[in-house]
Amino acid sequence: MMLAMIYVVFLILLIVFLSSNALFYLIYVPANTKNTRDLVKQKFINLIIWVADILSVLRLPFAVIPYLVKVIFYLALRKNFKVVWASNISQSIRIMGDFFNLGISFLFWYCLMPERLLTFLVFAALAEIIRLVLEKGFIIFSVFWQHLPLEDISKRLLILGMKSEWLLYYSRPLSEKTKFIQNTISYFAQDEPRFRYFSRFKILDSSDNLRMGHVREIANGNVFIHKIWVNDPWLSLGICTRRTPWIFDPRYLPRPFYYRSQANRLMTEFVMEYSAVFPPFSFYQFGHEIKSARFELFFKLARRFGVELEQYVQKDGSYFFDPLIINIGYVMGFENKKNDTTIQNDSVAIFETTNKIDQGQKATPAMVAEEYSYPLIYVEEVLWQKIESAKAVNLQKNY
Repeated sequence: MMLAMIYVVFLILLIVFLSSNALFYLIYVPANTKNTRDLVKQKFINLIIWVADILSVLRLPFAVIPYLVKVIFYLALRKNFKVVWASNISQSIRIMGDFFNLGISFLFWYCLMPERLLTFLVFAALAEIIRLVLEKGFIIFSVFWQHLPLEDISKRLLILGMKSEWLLYYSRPLSEKTKFIQNTISYFAQDEPRFRYFSRFKILDSSDNLRMGHVREIANGNVFIHKIWVNDPWLSLGICTRRTPWIFDPRYLPRPFYYRSQANRLMTEFVMEYSAVFPPFSFYQFGHEIKSARFELFFKLARRFGVELEQYVQKDGSYFFDPLIINIGYVMGFENKKNDTTIQNDSVAIFETTNKIDQGQKATPAMVAEEYSYPLIYVEEVLWQKIESAKAVNLQKNY
């Protein structure tokens, strides 16, 4: 009976969320104008993330079985795990698995927990329901929306004499929708310098995996997306805000840095700050934070006890998505330990670049940005001046 009530609550909230999303999508499209909306205050952002942290810990009982399944699949697939796990089919199965896990995990812990802890289990289930509705609910709706024939429908309505900003946006071909979103971001950059780090969208094949940091070109500010994503403008705006490479500018986050326990929090705060610009994606981000915040708490707790389990972000901007599984692979011989390619700080880039120049090799800001994974903006505004100063010092020493 209790499990049935859990699923009833879940379905009601999911229907309400999907219906409200549909209503919003049917009424609004992004405004291609300078952003004048009020930003979310920092105190409120801190409150949102604090709530996500609490819910993330609360839902831990519902993360145990999925993680064990993940480990079993890793042991079975070994080196093929990453390819299979990141495939679109696997991601779809994982969404369905999350919905079934709500009931399976509830029954599992219901049978094991003493009666006095059942109230905690109910609250844990509610935390998981909130996560599923906001995160997975948005994904399901966005995929559905992306595949609707909105371009054809809009063109027909325009021919019939109906006019609106909504019809004008969705009647555009994908290439023009992409340009529209890019222009919208450029307007935002007039008020927010972190949007300056975005250059354009780089369209990748739908089979390309956009995970574990392989989501952008840091130096030139290109953000990777799949072509069909621009059919959902709110997803496109949110993805751009989340993945714009300002986080690789040491003025915002000193190097080297961690993804889970450092960069992720800053990028989430940035998305929440501009949540009024893309409300649907901000709900998704909150749901995603409920799932991922536990990693930050776990890594920081381990670090406090002198145990470092998290690796730094790598030179190419990627990171080890699951250190525990990677370490299991090392022990079992499934994974080969790679040379450390941790992202470097300014001193390394300055030293190596000046040495190259002294040896007669060519060096430009663009080359430095590409080699050391800096946004070109930072190299041109800060780092290149440091390199020039180091060159001058070297010349003085030689004379």
